Amino acid sequence: MKIDYKNKVYENTGNHALLNLTPNSLDPSRILDVGVGNGSNAAHLRFRYPSAVIEGITISSEEAKIASDILDKVWVFDINGDIHDLLGKRKYDLIIISHVFEHLAEPGPVLCNFLRILNKGGICLIAVPNILVLNRRIDFLWGNWNYTETGTMDKTHLRFFTYNNIEEVLELSKLRYDITVKKIADSRLPLVYFLKRLHMQTMVNWLNLKIGGLFPNLFSWQVMLLIKKNSDGDINK
Repeated sequence: MKIDYKNKVYENTGNHALLNLTPNSLDPSRILDVGVGNGSNAAHLRFRYPSAVIEGITISSEEAKIASDILDKVWVFDINGDIHDLLGKRKYDLIIISHVFEHLAEPGPVLCNFLRILNKGGICLIAVPNILVLNRRIDFLWGNWNYTETGTMDKTHLRFFTYNNIEEVLELSKLRYDITVKKIADSRLPLVYFLKRLHMQTMVNWLNLKIGGLFPNLFSWQVMLLIKKNSDGDINK
């Protein structure tokens, strides 16, 4: 089945958990949003960094039309191609890649290309869905593997990530850069929905952090990476 990406628009309110990983010490002058969706991530970045140039890439012409009101420039482009021909000599202080790599057959080389255009001291934030989150495990236990239009079982997903395999799937061991990598589980325990109704947000946050941290592959709905580039140029591993 051929997937038509050209007119698909991913609508959401932004990946707040991922964007909040941006260090306070970082003051980016140029930001790249890979997979712009409806522009929600870019809108939050625009509010936080009003003087920054924010550019984006999408494969959907419909997304580009919507997000172009928020970003300074949006390219409609397949990131499996040569991004250097597209971006020229541009380099970025902050690159956001939120729920994009699961749509790619070979995400490792694509990540390598984006790290090449990250400035020294720059940050690349990555988020992917966790296929082994609790509710998916229950579905699989009952023999259900049903694709959907969006979400973890999006029919356009080609790669499936877990908290334990993200480094392997993205081939981080092959990256020839001096980088620092931090992995974060964005956990949401089932119990917290009831506590939220009781307005116990502090308890919700504590449980997600403590218990979710003990079992990240069970309770994290998304896995996030913060990659900091420590120096320019390739290095020998």
